[in-house]
Amino acid sequence: GTDISIISFEYQDIGVPVVAVEEGIVKKIYDGQPDKELTLNGLQGNYVLIDHGNGVESYYNHLKKNSIIVKEKQKVYPGEQIAELGSSGNSTWPHLHFEWRINGKSIDPFTGPDHPGKSYWREQPLYDFPMIIVDWGMTYESEVTKPPHTIPREKCALMEISKQKKLQLWIQVINVQNEKYIRKWEIVSPDGAYKKEFVQEIDGTKKWHGLGSSQWRYTYNLGFSKSSMSGVWKLIIYHDSQIGKELHFTVSNNEIKNRRPQKPAGIRFEPENPKTDDVVTCRVSRSLFNLDPDLDKERYRFEWILNDEVVRNKINATMCDYFPAYAANHGDTLICRVYASDGELESEAVTINTQYH
Repeated sequence: GTDISIISFEYQDIGVPVVAVEEGIVKKIYDGQPDKELTLNGLQGNYVLIDHGNGVESYYNHLKKNSIIVKEKQKVYPGEQIAELGSSGNSTWPHLHFEWRINGKSIDPFTGPDHPGKSYWREQPLYDFPMIIVDWGMTYESEVTKPPHTIPREKCALMEISKQKKLQLWIQVINVQNEKYIRKWEIVSPDGAYKKEFVQEIDGTKKWHGLGSSQWRYTYNLGFSKSSMSGVWKLIIYHDSQIGKELHFTVSNNEIKNRRPQKPAGIRFEPENPKTDDVVTCRVSRSLFNLDPDLDKERYRFEWILNDEVVRNKINATMCDYFPAYAANHGDTLICRVYASDGELESEAVTINTQYH
């Protein structure tokens, strides 16, 4: 099977949709098992098995408890949500175990250097990605709590407290390359007058990780006194002289109220001009900056509108959502409105539309 991991249990709690890859009939489901397992316990996870005919099946395992929304003997279409991703059964991290089966035998759907021959994907997805910062936050905790608990997130750096305690601004990086590279942290005051740099060599050849396969966590210690400048500070992170992220956070002498996120940088449809048998993906553009000023975990609400009727309204932790094939007709208008959210407040919407042809 192909294991498709997500960033953290916090993502799982928010929700990550699992969709059918092809048209078929739901053959079997299993649900009710705990979904935050961290050990190879040998137990059966929550799963969905779909029959595509002619001996072909697809299998989706380790699903979140009580998230399965299809029933046995139900017909499903490509891109239709069937459940949410979890860590149930024989699992050590939230991920989807996906199998493509032909006559009961699991077949690797990917083709590549280690598996030449036919690809079973209509359009084979990428499986090699660049190193990227995917999550960040601040905490006064001396030891970051271990999974499946979420990491504490402070909304701002309080001057006196952050001077007395050890304030950590942490980042989470995935796809660390198997090589050595230089990371530079550059902290900048609101007026730009104060700058401080910290440079470290990262050895990606070391076979260790912080939070699951290819996921690493790093921290930068901060301290602010009453003489520090209040306002929005920047922490610019470079990987081998290339900016990886520019994080904006508030330094204040008082607690601040929750603030709404900024709207997404942009969205796009894939494909741009769909046919009725296409799965339409609405994808959020990745921003160099954090959208939420309080460093809360960002999530997105996707509101799908077909011919002026809201047909899907979904909050999830990913930067994309799907509209299934065969759910629209030639000439129909499809709109997607996307809102960034911190779990309480939402940004303004970014809207995109297209017409089926």
